[in-house]
Amino acid sequence: MLTTEDRSSFERQWTSQTTPTAPTQKTGSDLKDLFHKPDDPNLDVRKSSIKSLMNWAHHRQLSAIAEFRGQDRDFQAMYWDGYKKAIEEILEMENQ
Repeated sequence: MLTTEDRSSFERQWTSQTTPTAPTQKTGSDLKDLFHKPDDPNLDVRKSSIKSLMNWAHHRQLSAIAEFRGQDRDFQAMYWDGYKKAIEEILEMENQ
């Protein structure tokens, strides 16, 4: 059972703590700025990492083709072809 002193010290502890302020609400334009205006527009990525990603995508495509049948197989092939094409374009932009 709490004594009056215990209760008083307990209440002082909780009233002395500050409550965190709620984060400000972001507007649609604020969120667009986050995505379209990065802090650093230049990414520093090793070429070997991109090639490793390409290798992973190729193996993933082969396993997806083996796993799926019919139209799903076609969709998987198109998806991974597009994924690999995007990686190829990144590799072509190496000196830009």
